[in-house]
Order: sequence, then structure tokens, then C-alpha cells
Amino acid sequence: MRAVLAPVPAVHLTSALAVCAERGRVAFGTRDTDFFPDLAQEYGAGIDVFVVATSGYGDPDGLAGRIFCSTFAGFVPADKRRGLHPDPSVRPYTTLDPADPDTPCFGFWEVSGLALLPPAVRLASFSGLSGSRLARPPRRPHFVTISVGLHQLAAEAAGGGAASWYPAPT
Repeated sequence: MRAVLAPVPAVHLTSALAVCAERGRVAFGTRDTDFFPDLAQEYGAGIDVFVVATSGYGDPDGLAGRIFCSTFAGFVPADKRRGLHPDPSVRPYTTLDPADPDTPCFGFWEVSGLALLPPAVRLASFSGLSGSRLARPPRRPHFVTISVGLHQLAAEAAGGGAASWYPAPT
């Protein structure tokens, strides 16, 4: 099964879980001009998105390396003048700190059903499209292959709201 694996700084994930629970979705910023806009155009909402927590900006809650599941909800272009989300209420609270303001972005990929998976789900649970297991967190989002079992586990973790797999566009 095809899914997306995307890195997100661990420092934002605890507040991202809270925002997603309150608002029904959470938006993560990106400077990548192709991946998420193309994903939205080719697949629309609904593909599984797995998030790997990275420690590059700190890891106050010990989440680095942990895997989260979610469902792609869409792509929102940033405000062209300031590079911010048009609805800041769907951004993780950690991005709204006046002392450390949100970094301007190209746009925002939004997910619903964000949930932390059990510690047994590790990066090695994913394979690149070539079939090789992943050895380290990706620097950018990309497509991966997941097992049916991992897809079902993600659906259960998200309260049944995880996506059904969408085949590659033809």
C-alpha cells in the first residue's frame, strides 16, 4: 500500500495533537513547492500520511523517532505577503509563540486524525517505493510502501478515521 511519510519537528507534535483534537485538523508548514500541492491535485484528501518526529528543533516531550498516523486533508497556500496560514487556529500552538514566531512558508499541508502510534512502529516499518527499508528519517516528504497491517493499525489509532489506500494515478 502506498502512503506518505513526512518529517515534522518533535517540538510541534504535542500541540499538533491538541489542535487536531480541537479543530478536526492541523496544518504543518512546508517550503517545498511541489510535493504537497501535487499530492492534493493527484490524490485529493484521503491518503494515509505518517509523520516521523525529528529532533532538529528540540524534543521536549521525548518524541523524536516516534511515528504518528494521519489522513491527508488538503493543501492550503500561504498568504503571499507574510507566508502564514490564513487560519492560524489550525497551526500547532508552538508555532504561534510571539517570542518565536511562525516561519514563513510556501504553504501548509493539513491532516486529520493525527494519532501517536505504539512504540513498536518504527521507521523500519516503512519501505521506499524501491522496496528498501528506511534507515533514517527523511529530510523531505515522500511516498513509502506500508503493509496492510500497518494501515489497519493506523485506522484504529485514528479512531477509524484513517484513510483508505488510494492507488497511484495513471
